[in-house]
Amino acid sequence: MVTSHLLTLLFALGTVAIYYILPVRFRWAVLGIASIVFYLSAEPLLLLLASGTAAWTWFAGTQITTAHPRRWLAIGIIPCILSLFIFKYFNFFYTSITDFFALIGLPVHADVLKLALPLGISYYTFKLIAYLVDIYRNKYKNESHLGYFLTYALFFPQIVCGPIQRPDDFLDQIHQQTSFNSTLFNIGIRRIILGFFKILVIANPILPYLNRVDSHADSLSGLTLLCGSVLYSILIYADFSGCSDIAIGTGNLFGLKCPDNFRAPYFSKNILEFWKRWHISLTSWLKDYIYISLGGNRKGSIRTKINIIITFLVSGLWHGANWTFIFWGLLHGLWNVLTPRHKKKTSNSPSSKQEDNTTQSNPQTIPSQYFRVHIFKKFKSACAILATFMGVTIGWQLFRSDNISSAFHYLYRTVTEFHLSYAHITEALVQFTGDNTSLPIFMTLALCVCLYASFEKIILCNPKYNDNPIPTAWVITFFILILIFGNAGQSAFLYANF
Repeated sequence: MVTSHLLTLLFALGTVAIYYILPVRFRWAVLGIASIVFYLSAEPLLLLLASGTAAWTWFAGTQITTAHPRRWLAIGIIPCILSLFIFKYFNFFYTSITDFFALIGLPVHADVLKLALPLGISYYTFKLIAYLVDIYRNKYKNESHLGYFLTYALFFPQIVCGPIQRPDDFLDQIHQQTSFNSTLFNIGIRRIILGFFKILVIANPILPYLNRVDSHADSLSGLTLLCGSVLYSILIYADFSGCSDIAIGTGNLFGLKCPDNFRAPYFSKNILEFWKRWHISLTSWLKDYIYISLGGNRKGSIRTKINIIITFLVSGLWHGANWTFIFWGLLHGLWNVLTPRHKKKTSNSPSSKQEDNTTQSNPQTIPSQYFRVHIFKKFKSACAILATFMGVTIGWQLFRSDNISSAFHYLYRTVTEFHLSYAHITEALVQFTGDNTSLPIFMTLALCVCLYASFEKIILCNPKYNDNPIPTAWVITFFILILIFGNAGQSAFLYANF
């Protein structure tokens, strides 16, 4: 899959060259043709499905503003949902129903459909639905140019792993194409380097470890299983956010701004904050088109909690056609509704004013207050971050497992077989390669992860760096580490499956 990333980048760079050679008025066509060629190289036959669904959505959008808007909204959305259901979910629901009948003593012969999953169907379907719903809500007028709309729907950098860009944001930029934007081009190059660092230096070295652990999970100690769970959390983030960085950076090369998809999610202090930082484009889509459509928080607290759980169930089902994903969505939905929602204290609040007055009136109390307030807050914050990370890690085990029972069995063995001794630590480390080269690989990976965590804490968690280029020193460091430690072998690319 790393080869796929590199080939995609080379394809993008070739497209960029043609893009800037041609006059501005033809550049949308370059993006549209490149997206069609990209899709043809992966799914030649299913391009008809993707482009046909997009064209139908465009036509339905032109009719929503006329008579019977609700009818045309349904006419436009139903084919999108139907194609997604048939290709991604039909076999799952059909086998689930037949399994239920077999459980009650009524066996039914199950012939599943042998269909290839269309490239990016989960992403472009959500983009098409957003377009129709936003027109229905009068957020903007329908797009009159079919070519522009097909370019939006099939834009090749975003087709595999997002982000799910809103139609008005993308189409406005296509309509207002300008000359070469050196600042945005520079940001894109830096973003692509960051993405490859995450994939080649962090994600790829973890994959052999997880393959070994998954192959021998029943015979390994709880410490090794715990390490596998933690490393999987790091892998799924580095892999997915790295792919998103490459996609966003590639869009920047064409002078297009793309929405950010991650903002240091593993520094979240609770699950509410986590979902404001993780897969942001999907979370905002679910909020606007599922949660708000269900009523949001406008119909009482109980209905609000139900709407949140339903939204997370949809999120789980979007990720995959398996009960593990549905249960994962339920887990996060329940965790979300059970998490208290506290209002942030402002600097004008009585408590903050009283604390400031106390500090100013008695300067001798500053050292003790610093220890009591600052150090304690840091410790409390670190504990909250760790607790959130471990809770999310438990949930990721459902992503990793084939079924719910194996996920719980893995977690059960992690707790009951946990031992901390030299032999068990050695067993946990040796899973990287199976020999004495595991330790240097582990040390290298640990240092790179710590370095990247420092980058997130210093840069991404600092508001003043928003929408600014990644500092040159960091980019050079990441590039050198790619050259030295980059693993271009087997790649996970987990979210391509979702």
